[in-house]
Amino acid sequence: CRTSESRQPFFFMPAPLIDELAGEFLSDTASWRTSTDLLGLSKLGSHLKNVIKDFDGAEAVFRRCLEIDPYLPVALLNLGSILTNAKLNYKEAEAMYRRVLARDPNHAYALTNLGSLLILSRGDTAAAEDLFRLALRSDPNCAAAQANLDTLDR
Repeated sequence: CRTSESRQPFFFMPAPLIDELAGEFLSDTASWRTSTDLLGLSKLGSHLKNVIKDFDGAEAVFRRCLEIDPYLPVALLNLGSILTNAKLNYKEAEAMYRRVLARDPNHAYALTNLGSLLILSRGDTAAAEDLFRLALRSDPNCAAAQANLDTLDR
């Protein structure tokens, strides 16, 4: 039996409780499909994607986030990652990254992810290199952009 504490938004729950309730939360269609708690939904989606590896569940949660805020960077980036790596839907993944960049053209992670996607989907290393360099100009500490650029330089 759950206490009222277990019904609070996922953002405020400790990780073990999120892990325990994630499957239950997803099966409770009325709860998560109507939630407007973007922070909680984002945390749940990230947990499903990165910890549980439930990419279908994470995709559904991030799509719910985008129903609330179509330009939410955390949802767009995570959904783009799922579409790239788990679904191999490169066209839609590219649209997710470009949506972030439409609002923030210097978003280092969107630039890096888009560069990686262009290599995967088109073999376009020249465009990817430009994007990695732009990401590093925007955020010199972006380790993913630097690692990708180092790989291209080999």
